[in-house]
Amino acid sequence: MVQIIDSSCHGPQKRAIQENVERISTQTRACWMALSCRAMTKGGWIKGLWCNRVSHFRIACLAFGLIAMFQPANAAQVERGLNIPASAIVGNWYGVGEPDDPSISYIDAYAADGTFHSEFRKCVRNEVVWRQTETGKWSVRDGVLRMISITIDGKPDVFDNSYTIECSAPNEFRARLHDVSFLFIEKRIDKFEFPPCYVGS
Repeated sequence: MVQIIDSSCHGPQKRAIQENVERISTQTRACWMALSCRAMTKGGWIKGLWCNRVSHFRIACLAFGLIAMFQPANAAQVERGLNIPASAIVGNWYGVGEPDDPSISYIDAYAADGTFHSEFRKCVRNEVVWRQTETGKWSVRDGVLRMISITIDGKPDVFDNSYTIECSAPNEFRARLHDVSFLFIEKRIDKFEFPPCYVGS
């Protein structure tokens, strides 16, 4: 049975948001400590006047921290996984859904030598009713995955498709087909092996 590793494209974004929260928390803490009354001159009206003002400044520090904490993380942090090297795609990837049929499942196997092997299937009432295989060449450049077929079902046949990689994580990537703007979501799997029809298409 296919084993999908538990990791997704949400990972980089979650990490970026967490880093943003930690950074803002550190800045807020530093601001708070810098405005500590204990750092001021002891006694006299100067300390009293300063501490009255400090209370307002420290409230401002907290307000700044709360507002900044809920701002979205820097776009460069969230998108840092996009222009990935071709080596990050190498392996077996499982997905469900094609532009003309959302029930079709598939496995794409990207080899390090730039070749790929894909298999598609459709299940009806727990039985495989359609199957297709493809082989060809693949490459990644500037965040775009390109796949050029050599054979379909063992016979010479050519298609040339390009996909913009919208999200990349170690065990998931999302790529949008240019021609019809269809988003493919693929999960990394250990083996080139489909789940039973009753588990999914």
